[in-house]
Amino acid sequence: MKYLSISIATLWLCSCTNYSLLLNDNALYQPPSLYLNFSVVDAQLETCLVQHIEDLNITSPRDLTRLNCSYGGINTLDGLVQFSRLEALSLKGNPLADIGALFQLVNLRSLDVSETKLSCEQIGSLQDLPLDQLISDDSC
Repeated sequence: MKYLSISIATLWLCSCTNYSLLLNDNALYQPPSLYLNFSVVDAQLETCLVQHIEDLNITSPRDLTRLNCSYGGINTLDGLVQFSRLEALSLKGNPLADIGALFQLVNLRSLDVSETKLSCEQIGSLQDLPLDQLISDDSC
């Protein structure tokens, strides 16, 4: 019976990882808060980031490794470098004007820039990135 009580208590405590645990108004456990203390220039990029952070319960910028912002209306990627552990990024269908921030994402391995307004010269410059997969328009 003793082991059953301990097992139930352990199960109960483990199932409360998203809740604060208080005893006599003293916090015994506080779940980590979502990482929302970031700044990017583009409001649409911010919206995409917040959505992914909330959906995936991201508590540190290092935890975000995949980001899909397809058709998000994003013009600039300034500030994205805070998420330097990004490995996969989809920017398909965005009216991108500036891609300079991509060159600071050293862990990026997969990039989709198809259906964007990037010039062939800009897309060609992405060949300098150590990507395993680059998806772009066939016209270049």
